[in-house]
Amino acid sequence: KDDGMPGSGRTGERRRRLVGICAVLATIVTLAGCSGAAAPSATAGSANPFFTNRFRTTVNPYTFGQDPSWTADGRVLSNENDRSGVSQIYVSRLDGTDMSCLTCGQPGPNGFPQERPQGDWVLFCSFRGQKITFGAPCLGGYGTDLYAMRPDGSHLTRLTGPDSSFESGGGVPYDNYHPYWSPDGKRLIWTHVEYNSQAQGGTQWTILLANFTVDRSGTPHLGDITVVAPGGDNAYETQVWAPDGSGVLYTSFSSDGNKRIGWLNSELYFLRLYGDGASPSHPQVTHLTDGNPGWDEQAVFTPDMKDVIWMSSRDTP
Repeated sequence: KDDGMPGSGRTGERRRRLVGICAVLATIVTLAGCSGAAAPSATAGSANPFFTNRFRTTVNPYTFGQDPSWTADGRVLSNENDRSGVSQIYVSRLDGTDMSCLTCGQPGPNGFPQERPQGDWVLFCSFRGQKITFGAPCLGGYGTDLYAMRPDGSHLTRLTGPDSSFESGGGVPYDNYHPYWSPDGKRLIWTHVEYNSQAQGGTQWTILLANFTVDRSGTPHLGDITVVAPGGDNAYETQVWAPDGSGVLYTSFSSDGNKRIGWLNSELYFLRLYGDGASPSHPQVTHLTDGNPGWDEQAVFTPDMKDVIWMSSRDTP
């Protein structure tokens, strides 16, 4: 388990997770009708072409830090500890060669790097400037803000902060985590948490959508920030966008907000934002998993959007 709830284990995941390999339980669900695109429908007994061939896995010669991601040219962005033990953003080849640091010499820790599909900006997360932090940037806890920089580390810009329009202010601890680019690179979606007091309604979890724009001076901004999943003490975690840009996968850690089911019984959902009558102001939610007790998360679509693969702890003692 790499993230989602404050204090969850990070060390083991750093040892296990390799780019392109998910050596965990994988479960598949057919998503007939989930895509607005014209994808071939699955028929009884038919096999998805992405699963008809034998899977082969190899051990990569280099072990990356947590949550590595690909660049458009096939390199790897990752967060690694610098010589002083601070997590920083690095880029290298898949075998770990030609590695360079994009944020070294800057406050940290920094992590969760992702290149924009256009290849012109790198999104990442940081605790810099925060007096109180917990967990790890973008992996659950509090104190994370979103930043963007050019692929060479220049033009670093803070995208969120305590003065953001969606923050209540007053020194309330907050966190922004699991951000993802839309396939066209025009939008970001992420989970926002605000740790209010019990008198103020308790912890509030929301999913936020924003436009990513760059002004004439070359400075990036987030605009039209919209709450697309309502606030409440029900622990969201955003996953990735659908390949056609119609929406995102996400996890709710208390199924449909019902805490009697248990916080560790996470359920997987698809949040449609565009197409088939959906919009950011009127999103459509589809419950994908079956209520089976277990931890269901880290979901990704197959490219044809017929299936979703995710990690699950179901059927374990």
